[in-house]
Amino acid sequence: MKESEYWKVFQEVSEDNVGNNPLLLNILEKKVVRNVKRSYHRVLNSGIEREWLSGESILLLSRRHGIPPVLLGKMIRKKIGSSPRLEKEMQEAEERDLFYSSSAVRRARSNGRMVENAVADWLSRRGVRFLRGDELEGKLRPDFLFPEPVRIHGSVLNWLECKYYFGSPEDMRRDWKGQLEKYRRAFGPGGIVYWLGFVQDAVPGEEHAVFSGEVFRQSS
Repeated sequence: MKESEYWKVFQEVSEDNVGNNPLLLNILEKKVVRNVKRSYHRVLNSGIEREWLSGESILLLSRRHGIPPVLLGKMIRKKIGSSPRLEKEMQEAEERDLFYSSSAVRRARSNGRMVENAVADWLSRRGVRFLRGDELEGKLRPDFLFPEPVRIHGSVLNWLECKYYFGSPEDMRRDWKGQLEKYRRAFGPGGIVYWLGFVQDAVPGEEHAVFSGEVFRQSS
């Protein structure tokens, strides 16, 4: 996907049109998270608790302010503490919130494990030896560390990191600065897998190899 196409999808995606498409769902999540970052403190300090105490529901306030219902409920709880009514509405919010509910957190963890296991299977079937992150010691633990350099699709790698999400321009810049450069300094050249694909014309540089998950879904 090119950057211009990504931003078009980003602008148009909504709960009404994501369906069960993992890519669209992930782009919608990025859109929601961006809005939360921009409006969280404004809404928190807007008297949201007074609106709720006047009889407005969490779900109604969520739609009005554009804040996911579970997060909005936590805002109210932060302001006034807990109450039977609030906890009942929080249960309803848990059922409606696509990204901040407990089930969404569990789903994200499950997807992360799924990707790592799929890549591990792909590597194992090709006879590649590796250590997984939970087998490593220290603060720097990429998902896969190779005892010997490995060539994958033309790139020679000492390590590999995996992400379930789509690599947007912001995601790639954040991963480059926050994670990948530390791995490169510690272990040498490596790469990252964006399971849902990435914006090809927005890759920050050439220091790390970037792969779509499609590469590791291939049997040959």
